[in-house]
Amino acid sequence: MNKKLTAAIISLIVMISLLLGIYVSSAYDQASAGTPEPVTGEQTEDTAEVTDEPGGNTAEETGTAEVTGEETGEETGEETGEVTGEETGEETGEETGEVTGEDTGDVTDTAEITDTEAPIVLTGIEFEFETYRLHTGDEVQLKVKPIPEELELPEISFYSSDDEKAEVSSEGVLRAQKNGKVTVTAVTKDGEFSCSCTVIISSSDIRFVVINETGEKILAGFRLGVTVSDIVTDICTSEEIGPEEVTVRNADGTEASGNSSVATGLVFSVSGVEYTAIIYGDCNGDGMINAKDTQAVADYITGKITLDRAFLIAAGVTDGGNVTIENALVIQRHVYGLALIEQ
Repeated sequence: MNKKLTAAIISLIVMISLLLGIYVSSAYDQASAGTPEPVTGEQTEDTAEVTDEPGGNTAEETGTAEVTGEETGEETGEETGEVTGEETGEETGEETGEVTGEDTGDVTDTAEITDTEAPIVLTGIEFEFETYRLHTGDEVQLKVKPIPEELELPEISFYSSDDEKAEVSSEGVLRAQKNGKVTVTAVTKDGEFSCSCTVIISSSDIRFVVINETGEKILAGFRLGVTVSDIVTDICTSEEIGPEEVTVRNADGTEASGNSSVATGLVFSVSGVEYTAIIYGDCNGDGMINAKDTQAVADYITGKITLDRAFLIAAGVTDGGNVTIENALVIQRHVYGLALIEQ
C-alpha cells in the first residue's frame, strides 16, 4: 500500500515538474519573442516617416529611433532643411533666378534691339571745300560728299549765283570767267538736301594753293620785287573785301612793311585764313633768286644748316620729301639764265 502511494506521489511530482517546466519554457519563449516588439514598432514608424517624407533626410535610416527622430531629425530636417529649402532655395530660386531670368532676359532684349537697328540713311551733303579761290580762266571739278560718307552720293544739280563770273555745268565743272565772288549751290534731285560753297575769282597772277600732299595753304605766283601793299590791294579787289581783312606778318611774327618786297616765309591772313608766301627759288627769304639760294640748298644737303618748311617748298619740295642736289641745280640754272623758274 505504502509502495503504491509512494509511487503515485512520485508520479504526481514528476508530472507537476513537467508541467512547470513546460510553463516556464513557454513563458521564456514568449518573453524572448516579445522584448524587441516596442523597438521594432518605433523603428517601423520612423522608417515609415522617412519613406513618406523624402525631404526629412536619409540620415534617419542610419541612426537609432531616438537619434533619427529627434537629434538627426532636428539637425537634418531643420538645419539642412533651412540650408536646402531656404538658403539654397534663395540662392537658386532668387539669385540664380535673377541672373538667369532678368540678366539673361536683358541680353535677349538687346539682341532684339540689334536685329531691329535702323538702317543708315542720308542726312545731308557738303562740298569738299567751303571756299575755292580761282584765277580767271581756271576750271575746277567741284566735289560734293554725302553725309555720312559711306553712303552713295545721290544725283546732284549745281547752280551758280552769277553765271557771268562763274559758270557751272550739270556735272559740277566750274569755269571762272570774271573777277568777283560767287556762291555755288548743290541740290539733291529730290530737293531734300542742299549745300553751298564760295568761289573767289581773281585776274591777278597770285594763286591761293592748297598742297594736296600735306594740306598746307600757300600763296604763289608773285612777280619778283612786288611789294606787300600791292598784293594786299590786289587781294582786296579780287575778293571784294576791305583792307582790314588782310594782314601780313614776317616769319618771326612781326608786322610786315607795306613797302617791303614779298619774300618766301611771309604769312598773309585773308579773312581769317592764313597762307604762306612762296617764291620758288627764294630759299633764304630775301625775295630774290641768286647764288645765295643755291648755297643755302647745298649747305642744307651737307647738314651745315636747317631750313624751315617754307624754304623747303621754295626749293621745290612740296611732297614732304628731301631736298637733293637736283633742287640746287634748278636754282643755279635760273641764276645763270639757262632755265627760269616759273612762279
